[in-house]
Amino acid sequence: MSPNEVFWKQLHEYLEAYGVTMVVVTISSGLLIGYFLHYIMNVRPLKLKLKMEKLDESAGEDELKRNTFVFI
Repeated sequence: MSPNEVFWKQLHEYLEAYGVTMVVVTISSGLLIGYFLHYIMNVRPLKLKLKMEKLDESAGEDELKRNTFVFI
């Protein structure tokens, strides 16, 4: 039996045993948990990194302006 056939056989068994609602809730909750973890693990650290780089860049520009003002 091919993996594709096994998948559909198991899906039909689950649908008969638990109903469509349970399968839909299970898939939806899996997607929701996956999206939430993706946001926590990838998006938040990237936003924080970009914010810190922006602050460092603006601090560097302020320091450069102060240094040029002293030399003028």
